[in-house]
Amino acid sequence: MDDRGWGCGYRSLQSLCSWADGMRGTNEKVPSVRQIQDILVEIGDKPPSFASSNNWIGCFEACIVLDHVYKISSKLIHVPSGSEVQSHVPALFEHFKISGAPVMIEATHGLSCCRSSGPCLHRHASVNTIVHSALTSCLEPTGMDRSDRATAIHRGNSIFILGCMPQVDSLV
Repeated sequence: MDDRGWGCGYRSLQSLCSWADGMRGTNEKVPSVRQIQDILVEIGDKPPSFASSNNWIGCFEACIVLDHVYKISSKLIHVPSGSEVQSHVPALFEHFKISGAPVMIEATHGLSCCRSSGPCLHRHASVNTIVHSALTSCLEPTGMDRSDRATAIHRGNSIFILGCMPQVDSLV
């Protein structure tokens, strides 16, 4: 399946599903793109025409699928602009420190892009590096060079970010 231009959200969600399955130890098969689409149609989040489409998904849909398939609730973190990323780093650090669960990050700058990030060990440099790296890589398709992408994130330039943070305490 050629999912260039629309599949990053599905691949990020599949990474979270693989993590969820590993935490449960159930050896369930990670849902395919088509199965994810069917789930979203089945529960009424998307119209029937969504199935078999090239429509992208983001963090909100990831939260829905994780809850439906694995009974794992998630928190959404909303960062309205790139200039506010730093103020959310402590929440991401606490999430990684307490649960160790990966986070799906969705950044939008005229297009959407999702990445999965895992936990890190150092409070300042490593969390900032992981978040910054995930966000700058999301802006690669815009044609900006790496330093321009970093500047865009720090200045805010029409970027907003969502994060899907699976909650380990819902794994009972």
